[in-house]
Amino acid sequence: MNAQQPRFTEDEVRELKAMFKDNDYRLKLMRKFFLPPMDYNAPMGFLQDIYGMIQADNMPDQQAANLVRSRNLMVNHMNRMFIELQSIANTKEETPAEKKVRLQKDSAR
Repeated sequence: MNAQQPRFTEDEVRELKAMFKDNDYRLKLMRKFFLPPMDYNAPMGFLQDIYGMIQADNMPDQQAANLVRSRNLMVNHMNRMFIELQSIANTKEETPAEKKVRLQKDSAR
């Protein structure tokens, strides 16, 4: 059985940390770029949701409902990815001594 490969290499994790560690501003900027905020107080016709630009007016109800569900799935997925990115970037690196202490604590349980 093959061991599962990590999603990111050590070099990629290092790069993510360099870009985003303790930098919520940069993460929010990226999120704003890919998921622009929606202003629900905007005048009618000015609501900008780049993922909702498909005209569903003449679609059958089921097709329009599927479109909305698909959009919501995509937006939720992207939000989860930004949370994961923040988590990866802010994960503390363990020194070999800290790892040894942690493993000893775990094995004592």
